[in-house]
Amino acid sequence: MNAALEAVKFSTYRANGSLEFPLSDRVDPRREPGPSPGTPFLLQLQQFLMLRFQMKEHEAWDYKYGLAKMHWTAYWEQEGGLRVKNAQEIEFEQFIAEQEAKGRAQWPA
Repeated sequence: MNAALEAVKFSTYRANGSLEFPLSDRVDPRREPGPSPGTPFLLQLQQFLMLRFQMKEHEAWDYKYGLAKMHWTAYWEQEGGLRVKNAQEIEFEQFIAEQEAKGRAQWPA
């Protein structure tokens, strides 16, 4: 067994299982800003799975992390608690970055 290769494979596996929706930077004027909860996110996620999907504690701990985050994000977007970036926002940000890069290339520093 090649330990270095196995470590890379595990790191890739963990990163792929932790994917999440990008959150939008746009402000929703209907939502009042408030402090972030103090509970660690992993515990919030576990409680969410137990309450929303009636999972037992061990089932929530064994649930796929990336999928749990996507369910949590979708739920809170539906409730108005946050906003997920949509494809149009992402394309617009890419367009702005490209235009800014072109502008920097045209002007000497």
